[in-house]
Amino acid sequence: MVEEIALDTPQPSETRRFAFRLPEGPYSFRGNLISLTWAIELQVDGEVLRREVVVSPTGQPIALHAPQESPHLG
Repeated sequence: MVEEIALDTPQPSETRRFAFRLPEGPYSFRGNLISLTWAIELQVDGEVLRREVVVSPTGQPIALHAPQESPHLG
């Protein structure tokens, strides 16, 4: 967890503005065996809503690829 913001006396249906700064890293990445995903979570009375956020200079997660086989010499 990078930051937590508490909202006092939330109402069942309301809109509130909030701001936060994305971390500088590590960047979001995806691969076949591992990935790193950042998210914003809202928790109210034990219920959690989650929205994923990409942290990367391109706005897309970095794609991890399986290494390619080297050609055999000889």
